This record gives sequence, structure tokens and C-alpha cells, in this order.
Amino acid sequence: MLTVNYSVLANSLLYKVADYLDSINTFGSGERWLIKFHKKIKKYAQPISYALCRHEIYSANDFSCVAIDNWIVVFKIENNQFNVYQIVLASSLY
Repeated sequence: MLTVNYSVLANSLLYKVADYLDSINTFGSGERWLIKFHKKIKKYAQPISYALCRHEIYSANDFSCVAIDNWIVVFKIENNQFNVYQIVLASSLY
């Protein structure tokens, strides 16, 4: 399994979503969501080759994408590290 690294942008989005979930649900629900989301991302952190993203902006820069729930995780595998550059709400891409 590769080491997962998050860009400042991706990390910021995850914590904003977690804070929002805490504000509309019971305390701790955001943190539970965040832990589950990190585990889902780690499942993809394997030293294999992924197809490029279908979205032109990301594929032009050699990014790969995976869909997790309603989110698109934009990443590259570099130097045995799974680098997450951006996490986008899937419905916002179209």
C-alpha cells in the first residue's frame, strides 16, 4: 500500500465537509465521515496503473480519478506515494 498525501486544497475540503456534517448532525458525525472517507481512499492507494480522468482539465495534466460515493478524487501516483490533489463533488463536474 502506498502512502496517501493530501494537498492543502483537498485536505481543506475534507475538513470543511466534516465541519458541516457536525453542524447539521450530532457532534462527531463529521469526524466519523472523515475517518470512513480516508479508509476508502486508502483502498485505492495501490501501486497499480490507473486510467486518466475523463474530464479534460484533469487528463491534460496526467491526473487519474476515482469515484468515492458522490465525490471524485483527483490524484497522481508519484515516487511510491498516492498524492491526492483535489476532491470534487461529482455533480459539479458536469
